[in-house]
Order: sequence, then C-alpha cells, then structure tokens
Amino acid sequence: MHGMIRGSALAFALALSLVAIVAAKGPTVRLVISGASLAEPVEITDPKALVHVWSTDFIGERTTEPAHSLPRYTVSFYVKPPRSEVRMMYVVHYTVDPRTGDGFVHFPGRGEEWWQLNVSTIWREQHDGRWFKAAVTWNAAIRSRVLSQL
Repeated sequence: MHGMIRGSALAFALALSLVAIVAAKGPTVRLVISGASLAEPVEITDPKALVHVWSTDFIGERTTEPAHSLPRYTVSFYVKPPRSEVRMMYVVHYTVDPRTGDGFVHFPGRGEEWWQLNVSTIWREQHDGRWFKAAVTWNAAIRSRVLSQL
C-alpha cells in the first residue's frame, strides 16, 4: 500500500516538474506560415495551433514522405521566453493534401535549413529528418488558414 502511494506521489511530482519546465521556457505566442503558393506569410494566434515547441502535441505517428507534388510550407514557432523578447525558436515544414485534408509535419534533419536553430532549442534526434502525420486539432487549425489563402 505504501509503495503504491509513494509511486503515485512520485509520478505526480514528476508530472508537475515537467509542466514547470515547459512553462519556464515560455509559451508559443504565434506561428508564421510561409512558402509554396502563399502570397504573403500567414500569422496564426489560434490557441489550438499554439502548442509548446517542447511538446509533441502537434504531431501524430511517424509516416512516409507525402507526395512531392503537394505544396510545402514553412511553419515558424515564435516563443516568449521569460525575461526576453518574443523570438523565432523552432521551424518545421508542413504540407496538406487538399483532397483528404491530411496534414504532415517534417522536422529538418542534420544539414537541412533550420536544423541548427531547432537543436539549439530542443534536441529531437528521433524526429529530425523525418515525417509525421499532423495531430488532428493542430492540423485543423493550420489547414484552414493555409487553404483559405490559396
């Protein structure tokens, strides 16, 4: 019984610590999407899209690279660190299949543009250079803004 209580208390303390770490790094305050056929960058402040760059709330399972014919966009995460100005801290590539609505996220890998910025913010070796399906809620928030600009 004491072991279960101790284990639960430890798990709770760990969860609180992780929340504190993410909060201390500052929230994502806006996303800027550019590239492909957009006439000008699109700024997003929808809370459904403003996930912490230190989380993986914006991606789902790993997948293969989507068709090269789909337009590619650059999504820049702007963060407000404590005691600092808002700045771009992370960048991913995004594409959406307009037929299915499925979104895909690519994390730049070693040697690709934006990789150095990304690893200076967070090291994601298991994600770098790979494609993932976009999380449903995040994809909906991004997709609607991108497709409305076409």
